[in-house]
Amino acid sequence: MKKILLILTLFSFVSCSDLTGESTGANNLGLGGLLGNISFVEVGSNLYRLEGTATNGGDTAHSYNLDFKLGDSDEFSVLLFTREDLSGGLEVKFTRVDANTVKAKFSLNGTEDFVNFESSENVSVVIDIHNDENDAHIIMWDQTGPFGDEECMDDETCLFNTDHFGTKWGSHGKAAGSFWGVKSIKENIIKLEGPNETVFNH
Repeated sequence: MKKILLILTLFSFVSCSDLTGESTGANNLGLGGLLGNISFVEVGSNLYRLEGTATNGGDTAHSYNLDFKLGDSDEFSVLLFTREDLSGGLEVKFTRVDANTVKAKFSLNGTEDFVNFESSENVSVVIDIHNDENDAHIIMWDQTGPFGDEECMDDETCLFNTDHFGTKWGSHGKAAGSFWGVKSIKENIIKLEGPNETVFNH
């Protein structure tokens, strides 16, 4: 009888320890650690969906702070107000033109435009997007410039502003979702913040 009780006790102990969330994967939410201080899920090659979603299903406005390295042959893309698979949103793709110049290409619903701006190896920008307008209002400025996190009001202080770039941005519509992510090699990502409360109020 004692042997039977001992066997049952051992079986119970092994069964319980084997069925913890850690061993079965029940506690594994798919997060891959931290990327620029934010939890993430890898959804493709160098493509990461980041923790945090836009409020109100994406019919709102938010600000995003981006700090990253950009070498001669590097590319860095941020995808904002996307679907869960990171499609259907605004993409801003950064590439280097020369040692002191970076190109930012903006793409949303088939509308594309770009701007060149001065920046050395590290790029630090704020992107503010109002996706609660008929045509999403997109603004970007240099986080290390004289305005820091304050709003930029015109072309002289903004690096990019869809309200000041002609008719190309008059009928581009809105982004499709509430998620966000980045496409980049991990080593180039310094710090990411978002979705934050919008800085640019109008």
